[in-house]
Amino acid sequence: MLFLRVQVNLALPEGFSFPVSSASAFGAALESKDPVIALRTPSEVSELLSAAAQERAHILPISNGERAVAVLFAADAGPVDGNALELIAGMASIVLERRANLSLHAQIARHLGTSS
Repeated sequence: MLFLRVQVNLALPEGFSFPVSSASAFGAALESKDPVIALRTPSEVSELLSAAAQERAHILPISNGERAVAVLFAADAGPVDGNALELIAGMASIVLERRANLSLHAQIARHLGTSS
């Protein structure tokens, strides 16, 4: 099941969710852990995210280790920079990975505000 956490300019209802099995593009992105570009049809992206026949969607998984934990959905109603979307999803994955492994990271330099 996918649950909406944040949206910008999509006008989706509060608490929006749908099963991954009802939107094959989301399922493909989560399974492959690779970005997917799909038509915004109900079978590809769900009924509420669907749009005009020629519009596309960019779906990028955000991972924490081996597991995809979130998905970035970008509607393609105009020019979209796919490289920028991949950078954003990649940075989100790095932040999640680092936070999950915080105890493994050593502090290399002392904080500038402390005295020794």
